[in-house]
Amino acid sequence: ANGDHTQRFERLGVLYGAKSDPGVEVVIAQRPEIVSSFVPTAAEREVGSGLWNPEETSLAELVPTASSLALHDLVHFEGLPAMMVQLTSFACGGLAISIKLAHPLADAQSLMGFAHNWAAINRALITNEPLPSLCPIFEPEQLDRAASGNIDASNPDPKLIEAARNLPLHRYDCWASLDGSPSFMAQLTKIPSELDSNTIILGKSLSWSEWDLTAPVSHYLVSFTVDEIKNMWEDASSNSEIRISRLDALLAHIWMLIIRARELSHDQQPIYLDVTLGLRSRLDPPLSENFVGSPIILGNVSTIGIQSIGKMALSIRSTLSKFNSSSIGPMLHELAFELSPNRLWNAFLGRRNTIVTSWLHLKTYEVDFGIGVPRFVNALMPSVDGCVHLLENGNTKGAEKINRHLINVILLGLAFMLLYTAFHATTMLAQSVFEGIKNETINGTNFEGGGYISLGIASACMAIANIFAPVIISILGPSISMFMGGTTFLLYVLSFLFPMIWSFYLVSILLGIGAAILWTAQGTYLALYSNEMTVSRNAGIFWALLQIGYLPGNLFVYLSINTETITRSTRYPLFAVFSIVCAVGLAFFALIIWRTFIERRQSNSQLSNKEEKITMANIAETLKIAVRLFKTRNMLLLLISFAYTDDSLIFTGTRKRLIGLHGVLLGVGEILGGGLFGFITKPKTSSQRGLIIFIGFVLQIVFYYSVFINFPFDSPAKETNSKPYFEFDSLISQVIAFVGSFLVGLGDSSLNIQVPFIRIVCFL
Repeated sequence: ANGDHTQRFERLGVLYGAKSDPGVEVVIAQRPEIVSSFVPTAAEREVGSGLWNPEETSLAELVPTASSLALHDLVHFEGLPAMMVQLTSFACGGLAISIKLAHPLADAQSLMGFAHNWAAINRALITNEPLPSLCPIFEPEQLDRAASGNIDASNPDPKLIEAARNLPLHRYDCWASLDGSPSFMAQLTKIPSELDSNTIILGKSLSWSEWDLTAPVSHYLVSFTVDEIKNMWEDASSNSEIRISRLDALLAHIWMLIIRARELSHDQQPIYLDVTLGLRSRLDPPLSENFVGSPIILGNVSTIGIQSIGKMALSIRSTLSKFNSSSIGPMLHELAFELSPNRLWNAFLGRRNTIVTSWLHLKTYEVDFGIGVPRFVNALMPSVDGCVHLLENGNTKGAEKINRHLINVILLGLAFMLLYTAFHATTMLAQSVFEGIKNETINGTNFEGGGYISLGIASACMAIANIFAPVIISILGPSISMFMGGTTFLLYVLSFLFPMIWSFYLVSILLGIGAAILWTAQGTYLALYSNEMTVSRNAGIFWALLQIGYLPGNLFVYLSINTETITRSTRYPLFAVFSIVCAVGLAFFALIIWRTFIERRQSNSQLSNKEEKITMANIAETLKIAVRLFKTRNMLLLLISFAYTDDSLIFTGTRKRLIGLHGVLLGVGEILGGGLFGFITKPKTSSQRGLIIFIGFVLQIVFYYSVFINFPFDSPAKETNSKPYFEFDSLISQVIAFVGSFLVGLGDSSLNIQVPFIRIVCFL
């Protein structure tokens, strides 16, 4: 046909928005059973051999069957829905939700994306929260743009066709497969009347003789433990120079068992494993995870008989690695020019074929409609010989995963606690130290540095660096970025041992840049190990540990400084101790890097074969997102809160020795407030969080009023003997100052618990 590639023969087109659209078919049903008697838990399914037969229950009755989906047979679609949903309630109040989508329109990732979005809306309605912003992307042309060459040209590019044919793909031709085909396939094996059959070159026919459609088939769930998969992986990768993933080893193990069961262990003819591959992450630039469609292909792995698990896993890895951005472009070019895409099959069933599809990493057991996580999730596949489906087995290992995530959050909090123990005490003493060394000669010059100027420089650099911090984190990852940012804090503390004007202000610039990287990476890292159910808990734990950092350093200052002047003899041991504490904090960041490396290695496709590459396009897109986010109304309003919570404590202080006690009381207020506003009250709705922020605002106003009446006007800028607004007795003045320190910590904690929650949600 004339026109572009979308108007060629038998290309799928979607029209929607008309009143005559079939819409989504919804079925409401009831069951007399209770859920626990209908579907066992993950632990119950693993009892004994770890085998469970879903056919023992009536799972098929939970799926709508009143009508067929559009294109269920790749032919009929008129008047048929593209999606069907069934809601089945049980006697105990439990609920089963089943979703069917036309596969040409959506793959498993699109289906689960819909489920997660639906659940998020439902949770918001239950908790009276604002509806979430959903961002599904239905733009098929994004995939088309990944094709090499000009797919709208009159003829394909021969070189690209040749490159595409080098990919390990089956290209079975339905039009050449009439002989021996079952009756339900007869329509697909016929060449459409619109085409001239005399001009068509037929391809390889389907081997119907290898597939016994009359043989009985059962559907079983087989559970593998973490240790079992680990043993497979260690066995498969022991003699391999190429990195073998846990998924490779698991697939090799399953494939070997199937070959043995089919009595093909010593057969000399090829045996095939057809693995479903998602294209989203394999393109350059990659498609978004929110891309709606069915961008999948089936790669063909072959073997002769049973080899060792290492050789079979290596064969799987070598085959799948051929599908990359360089090879997929020509493949899409070939598909764009295919006379009729429906005629080509990349896989088959039967004695010599096994098809594998995976739902791993789709967070199937994290779909929460506001009534808890699912008891059981399954893809109801047709029972056919040789169809293998991989998915998580439920939440039996959830506790292990949660504990691992919790440990990471605690390590993060400890690293920040140690880093800020030294940093808080250093900033509290900065101006006092500089005033004590103004008359000290360093390399023949007088030191005229200022603590307030230093922090002002750091804050300005932090504001600018925040724009570029996401790019650095996208390249290095959050754990390495935090270590790099934390190093600038150590340099800042070390600069107080031998202060020189040029080095001190240079370190202040580095501190601002490092702080931007550190805190942006912290938000990313905390989001990675949190979900919507644990984010409040994790944020509370992190801030409680961080706020403990106010106590040790400031208590040390209070107990060790007994004079009005911080001399060189006092400064050296003081900042040597602070430097050691900072270095220990960096050691915790190094431990986080090591744990990240180990976890990535273990999951390196433990169950994923994604290989993410950072390109200039990714970096540019990250910057664009940061700029777009910065210009939104909500973010502009939040910037005021962010700036206030980050900088409100910089210019508070008292006399030399009392600085430490001020910091201790501030820390006590922070810790008590963290427990009160983060754990005891447990705010869930926006109105509850707003109330806590308002309480913090009132407490901070009280603090600043106490400063206004109790301190001279020029006290923040220099030492002064001026009189305050009200002249109190010395003891009363100190009590007011200490109570104010406690209140500002209490109020600050209420803001720090809630405002970072907003930050973390942005990363989620």
